[in-house]
Amino acid sequence: MPKIIFILHQIGHYHKARFDALGKECDLHVIEIKSNSKEYAWKKEENSPFYKKYDTSDFMIIKSIIDEIKPNKTFVCGWSDKIYLQVKKHCKQYNLPVWCISDSRWEDKRRYLPLELYKYLLIKNFDGFLVAGTQSKNYIQKLGFNGEIRTPWDVVDNDFFKRQSQKTESIQNLELPNQYILFNARYLTKKNHHMVIDAYHQLFEEGLSLIPIVCIGNGEMKDVLIEKVNQLNLNHLIHFKDFIQYPDLPYLYQNAKLLLFPSVTDQWGLVVNESLAAGTPVLCSKNVGAFQDLMIEGKNGFSFYPILEEVKRTLLTANQISDENYAKLKITTKIPVGHEISNFVQACIK
Repeated sequence: MPKIIFILHQIGHYHKARFDALGKECDLHVIEIKSNSKEYAWKKEENSPFYKKYDTSDFMIIKSIIDEIKPNKTFVCGWSDKIYLQVKKHCKQYNLPVWCISDSRWEDKRRYLPLELYKYLLIKNFDGFLVAGTQSKNYIQKLGFNGEIRTPWDVVDNDFFKRQSQKTESIQNLELPNQYILFNARYLTKKNHHMVIDAYHQLFEEGLSLIPIVCIGNGEMKDVLIEKVNQLNLNHLIHFKDFIQYPDLPYLYQNAKLLLFPSVTDQWGLVVNESLAAGTPVLCSKNVGAFQDLMIEGKNGFSFYPILEEVKRTLLTANQISDENYAKLKITTKIPVGHEISNFVQACIK
């Protein structure tokens, strides 16, 4: 049985699902180097019977773990952290294969040649890359990496989101509308909440009957967004909820009419995986990594550029779709082949 080490900041619910599956096929060890990070409002994941978990940011301890296990492969989740580069150097010194995880894309932000050349120097000695999808693969190749690049990294437990879900007490407390469009994203500028509010305000002013949008998440902009919605008298159409923990997500997706994902930019967007796995069509920005690999126009949702005119047009389409056409869309809504956790497992161990 192969021995594998993963080193990352913090284990979230989607990491745990991947690692549980991988740990059934190998001797898996996972090292968290920032387990107390507050970047996401995740509940701390419990220990798993399928892998051994470590909590340390001390490189000397990490080095001793690597030396003791002598893994067939070590994965580091990026190349910007000092610890990841120290791990790479140590593994190369002792001829231990070390791979890098990446979901970065050329499209993420403006690029500067000196920095891109420096990145090439950082990544060239990795033995391989495991990346999110097509755009991430293109970026690593653009940086000049000539080694093996595998996909997928960004997968979820599709079966978990397909299974019939229960209406828990925490779901009941949300007081959801009978019909709603789900907007699951942190309250950050790049997630484009302001533009969605502006688009819905224009549609409301035109006298249209609109499906309520339910926003869930956490982040610094929540109070500002709520104030804006109140000022525009849209609080009956746009609702803001707190971050929802993993066990309750399937119910939210399965009972939503659509998922809205209008980000100005996003390296991937696992909410697209989750919604499609639950059988809920997606209104997806073309500026996110998941768009190219997961979206099939008119079959599992609709896509748009994250500018006001297109956001408004897409929301109008969502509100005016006939029951017959929506039923057809639901039938064809599924996640494309190749984006299962089993594909991630094979990419790691083969």
